[in-house]
Amino acid sequence: MTGAPRHLDDLVGQQAAVGILRAALREERVSHAYLFAGPAGVGKLTAALLFAKALNCENRTDAAEACDVCKSCVRFEHGSHPQIWRIAPMYRRQPITDPRLLELVEDQAWITIAQTRGDDRERLPHPPVLREAMRKPIFSPYKIFIFEPADRMTEEAADSLLYTMEEPPAGTVFILVTSRPAALRETVVSRCEQVRFHTVAPKDIESLLLARGVAAETARLITGLSDGRPGRAITMAERPSMMEIRGGALELADRVFHASLPAALALSARTQEIAAQLWEMEFEAVVDEEREEGEERSAETGASSGASKARGADETGVEAQKLKISYTLAMRRAVPQVLNMIAAYLRDVMVVKSGRPDLVINIDSLEQAQARAADVSFENLRVAIDALSRTEGYIRSYANLDPALEALYVELLDVLGAAPTAP
Repeated sequence: MTGAPRHLDDLVGQQAAVGILRAALREERVSHAYLFAGPAGVGKLTAALLFAKALNCENRTDAAEACDVCKSCVRFEHGSHPQIWRIAPMYRRQPITDPRLLELVEDQAWITIAQTRGDDRERLPHPPVLREAMRKPIFSPYKIFIFEPADRMTEEAADSLLYTMEEPPAGTVFILVTSRPAALRETVVSRCEQVRFHTVAPKDIESLLLARGVAAETARLITGLSDGRPGRAITMAERPSMMEIRGGALELADRVFHASLPAALALSARTQEIAAQLWEMEFEAVVDEEREEGEERSAETGASSGASKARGADETGVEAQKLKISYTLAMRRAVPQVLNMIAAYLRDVMVVKSGRPDLVINIDSLEQAQARAADVSFENLRVAIDALSRTEGYIRSYANLDPALEALYVELLDVLGAAPTAP
């Protein structure tokens, strides 16, 4: 498969956002603060990094793209650019840069005032933002601070940043990246130039996957499952085990249609087994990605110190976090994902029942969905999907896993395992 995007034009399906950024580069009309907002997995952080790379390029092309060969571009690619920083939430003195981990420790991971204003008692992975912003750029034209996710700033951190944004130092650019712009303070948002990112058309995602060497049938399936998010599509394509886990979730969904009561209760344990496999697969992927990035930086730069500035990760941090994340906490993230896969299958059954098999997401389970569509009513499918959504909320709100799942499967058996019902 081909690698990650290296230029803004490589971003899939974000022509409007890319157009705004390229115009700013061409016309040298760079704002002191940007807000990159849009759904998760559509390329916001990638765009922020590539925009930062192009801003500091010494030989920017006529197309407003980075040259890839100047000193600034090379340092960026090596992850050691001295004037591009990614500001991530901190958890137990470690920056959390991966959303899979951040979701687990969200209530405890924040971008703090120590990161923005500074605190000599804190050991930070980057210099204090406001202190560094006041210094004149030396290596490149701009000092660029990328806050991601920006909605994880504490009120104190936002206050201190706001003060600097009102009178920004020359040559300083703040980029706030978020999937939840409504969670940001209005006073912060009002001082940013907003750049909107959107979900991507299926044809664009399918073309992206085909270009990365994914087989046509698999590309079509993954496109449907990606929900318009290229990042999610690439993740599924690169990790076949994720598709196997989805298969286990679909098997669960199908068993509810014909399970006995004892068997339905046993599905709680099976759900947690699949969720545990999902979490372990995701965590291993995080560790592997961090290790690969660390090895690349060491090989290319011959040193590890300061190598995480632009890419933003402590190479030993992920391993340490694994030891401190409990099984129960991991399940509160992974089990809802499994329930969501089951709900997606039930939606496919509804779509088939409505006469639109072309809209099915799990296309490899079309025949199975067609068979089930004859056995259940629209109303019962709706009740089942509502029950799944409600249980997801309970679990995320710290309900006990076993009782919540057992109650769910009893309800699903009641509405889906009954005798055939007229539409």
